[in-house]
Amino acid sequence: MSSDTFEIVELENGDLALRKQDQKEGTYLIRIEFSSALTSFLSGNTFDIAQEMLKAGVHKFYQDLHDEGLESPKPVEEDSTLLH
Repeated sequence: MSSDTFEIVELENGDLALRKQDQKEGTYLIRIEFSSALTSFLSGNTFDIAQEMLKAGVHKFYQDLHDEGLESPKPVEEDSTLLH
């Protein structure tokens, strides 16, 4: 059975990635790479920025489905299944 729980993981090179909790390492749904200049500007606080980017993307996806009158695949609760 596949997990519906997602997690943000930091990769060895500092990139951040989103994957299902039960996915094997190296298999990611999304991978986020921040430039060294931006990482420096953010004082290394890229995890929080990536988390907010992902939340906004999921929210936009479900809002678009709603606006088009399509049924959402599964309701998403505000503080749902995103681990960090």
